[in-house]
Amino acid sequence: MKTTEEMYDLLYQKGISVYHAGAVPAPAVTIGEHGRYAVFLNPAYLEDSALENDVLAHEMGHIMTGATHRVDSPADLVERHEEKAARWAVRTLIPWQELREAVHTGTDTVWELAEYFNVPEKLVRKALEYYSARGLEL
Repeated sequence: MKTTEEMYDLLYQKGISVYHAGAVPAPAVTIGEHGRYAVFLNPAYLEDSALENDVLAHEMGHIMTGATHRVDSPADLVERHEEKAARWAVRTLIPWQELREAVHTGTDTVWELAEYFNVPEKLVRKALEYYSARGLEL
């Protein structure tokens, strides 16, 4: 599990610049060229630290998995890259062992897990689906 601060630290350690830019027409955009990356966040979309944590991890997932693409890329490529980034975010923000421990200690509803991991409920559901598909049961 990574906190929002730890995600910013990880980005910094990897030499990835992070900018807050209101002109970005989405929660975030990652731009890369020649092995250098920058993440542009639009604070208007980031209503709380849970969403910010999710967005940071997702953008970092694009970079860490090499799942970056041009704006005019085919839809199937974009979809595959989005899925890779989402899986990386799940594994980083809601690691299997920590999820299992949380459930076994009584934190077992989606909203409680979201609060515990400081992520949106949507990411908890994604994590449950991801780990279940791999035969990992709680």
